[in-house]
Amino acid sequence: MGWYDGGVWIHVRAATCTNALKALNRGQTSYTNIVAVATLIHETIHRQGIKNERVTECLSTWLAAHAVHQWTGSVQKALRTLALARKFGRDRLPMRYQTTDAQCVSIAFAFGVQPIAEEDPPYDPPPSPPPPPTPPPVTEHLVGYEVGDYVSVSDGATRVPPTHKTITVWYTTVGPYEIDIRLSGASGTYGGKYRAHGVGEITLALPGGWPGLNSGPLVLVSAVPEFAFVLAHPGQAKIELRVVTRP
Repeated sequence: MGWYDGGVWIHVRAATCTNALKALNRGQTSYTNIVAVATLIHETIHRQGIKNERVTECLSTWLAAHAVHQWTGSVQKALRTLALARKFGRDRLPMRYQTTDAQCVSIAFAFGVQPIAEEDPPYDPPPSPPPPPTPPPVTEHLVGYEVGDYVSVSDGATRVPPTHKTITVWYTTVGPYEIDIRLSGASGTYGGKYRAHGVGEITLALPGGWPGLNSGPLVLVSAVPEFAFVLAHPGQAKIELRVVTRP
């Protein structure tokens, strides 16, 4: 029904757009119309840089419900939207798209999505994740890519091009994380620890005299979830980490 393959546009059938507008403009919250709204939002979330299908599908159901709430002013239709969108995922999508209701609530709240209730203040949509970075030049060097709950990537002097001057760490998280970046140069080790939550990036200058060593890892990036989140949401913490260097 829809897909995103990079670039500016998302791809859906004309009928999907027509059915989504029926739900938003006319308040017609049929199963078909609700699935259309959730599909549009699912591919839009991919365009914003989130690749994990479970996280994307969960967020699309909640944001579809909030969209219907905002456009129709009806809490009942918003809750119906959430229920039908979740049902579609359980009944029709592969396991790699699915979460339990409890897992989905944790993911939605970790990304700042608010509950739907009569007594809520006027709807203020959560800030959208930043758009994907501008496509990198061909001279970009991939240090590493990992997905998991505790991850690390590293690279050695023989692989990092000596002309590269910066390092960028892109991340997508479920729950708050601490990212530890260590860079070894001619005059020592540099870097620091950074708090990451949601979608974002960290860019640092590589240390002077790069590369300063002939062996061993010159780049080491590790990520661990915050302990309080792990205790409150066991098994839910996850991060997608991509590290590159550039001239």
